[in-house]
Amino acid sequence: NLIKLLSEDGKTNILKNFNKEIEVQIKSLITKSKIPLSNFSLIGTIAKGEFNKISAKSEFSGNEYLDITLKNDQNNKKILEVYSDFPQALLADYKFFEGIKDGTLLYNSIIGGDESASKLTIENFKVIKAPAFATLLTLTDFSGVADVLSGKGMSFNILEINLKEDANLITIEEILALGSSVSLHMEGYI
Repeated sequence: NLIKLLSEDGKTNILKNFNKEIEVQIKSLITKSKIPLSNFSLIGTIAKGEFNKISAKSEFSGNEYLDITLKNDQNNKKILEVYSDFPQALLADYKFFEGIKDGTLLYNSIIGGDESASKLTIENFKVIKAPAFATLLTLTDFSGVADVLSGKGMSFNILEINLKEDANLITIEEILALGSSVSLHMEGYI
């Protein structure tokens, strides 16, 4: 909730006069998707109520991690990078990603003023609760039949989403999902 509060526009941001270096240490917490994080550590700088610099790290379990960095480039644009060994922990708020299980997530975004360019990549994941039509299409391939019979979901090698956003328009330059039995390619705008 703090990140949502701080990402609001400057007119409504109650922390707009807050300028400070911050350090947050949380021993354990539960994400919205019920996946626990431990040893969450964040250091960063807030200027005028907005994060200017962040370095955050946390552990899910074993050798599975969450890393977040935010920095400014030489053109004063913000660069946000997020890596997660559990994509569903970060995507629980987005209905489009409902049913994604396993895999790794890498998100990069360059933010400048009212514009941003972002790329989301999820590798080696499964989709459970897929629409009936997609499940039917997987039956045309032996590996798709194996996915359906196992009950573990449809397997995908990669999902890549490239989009640009400004104050009035989100342009989806490409959504590409490549699986062993089904692939998807889309583009459009919102």
